[in-house]
Amino acid sequence: MALILVSVSSHLSPAAAQVITDGRLWTNLSVQERQGTDSPWRWSGEFVLRTRDGVDDLDVLVLRGLLGYDVTPRSSAWMGFAVVPSFPVAGGTLWEKRLFEQYVWSGRSLGGSLALRTRLEQRWAETNSGLAWRIRQQVRYVRPFSPGSHYSLVATEEFIAHLNDTSRYDRGFDQNRAFGGISRSINAKMRLEAGYLNQYQHSLMGPDRLNHILSITTAMVF
Repeated sequence: MALILVSVSSHLSPAAAQVITDGRLWTNLSVQERQGTDSPWRWSGEFVLRTRDGVDDLDVLVLRGLLGYDVTPRSSAWMGFAVVPSFPVAGGTLWEKRLFEQYVWSGRSLGGSLALRTRLEQRWAETNSGLAWRIRQQVRYVRPFSPGSHYSLVATEEFIAHLNDTSRYDRGFDQNRAFGGISRSINAKMRLEAGYLNQYQHSLMGPDRLNHILSITTAMVF
């Protein structure tokens, strides 16, 4: 949470009117092969739908596929590809493609589980001057309400930064995402997660944005 305070304070330029505030809905469906199978190789797929102006307008779709390798019982390395069409207010569709690599470590901490994810992205976007490099660092903490409970408290913090300058993005801080919510295990294969996500996003081409988001995730393992 400290990261979001630092990020917001450093980008609120003289006038707060420079920041546009919006309410949004993000939904995510993820499917992943269960860890601990005979093979160290695993796959994962995600479909993400995001709206703006509440639920009035479609903002972004994300189709993401990943192939991972369990390096140790607590860590894994992944490579993936994503197709990301976005739908600007001005109309039309802006297409982006992403290649990315990530490393994930997870373990027990403070009565719950802690996961650290580092992701490096290479982004090809229409109307951009070249390849944009971006790094994302996420911390995720999950703690059951009580031992054996189907309900858990969830908190995540993700800091995202651009590593180079392009016509659409400038090097440095891109955005911060802080999430707090509740997770419920439906059965051994399905989990639902819902809560509030605060997104502060820097823009090179206009005012920065502060989005208040209802985030809903359905996760399945096989």
